[in-house]
Amino acid sequence: MSDLYKEDFNNLLKAGVDVTATRADGKSYNFHTSVYFDFGAKVWFGGFYVPRSDFSYQLCQYLSEKYLEEMNRAKGSILVQMKDPGDSSATGSNEMIFSGRIYIYHEDRFDLKQMADLTELFKAKGVSLQLRGPDYVSSRMIDDRLRAKQN
Repeated sequence: MSDLYKEDFNNLLKAGVDVTATRADGKSYNFHTSVYFDFGAKVWFGGFYVPRSDFSYQLCQYLSEKYLEEMNRAKGSILVQMKDPGDSSATGSNEMIFSGRIYIYHEDRFDLKQMADLTELFKAKGVSLQLRGPDYVSSRMIDDRLRAKQN
């Protein structure tokens, strides 16, 4: 899963940071936050990698409240301008609009109710959540095998 998180969207500029969030009871969550910049569409979106833990579902719930704060941490003070050859002007990362899309790559299996609840938590904030868990890994492996057979 970690490899897919790193490889997906490799055609976009990406900024990321490792994060540790501490709960009120002193237990810590470790995760990674990424922000992806799509200069062609003039939008950015976010991604999170949630490693296997006893608290991965709770971390996803936490992210439904703190996603912007965590993504701003990943964006930091980055200011990038890009211009395609032939375009009349450059686009700055500070001009880009949040697309409303977040990807969470998670190692643990969530049941259908948990996935629906997380989707609703994010939807209530106007965010479209895409969960990528163990089933995503299986799907990608099948796709890779099919592509290899075609070549």
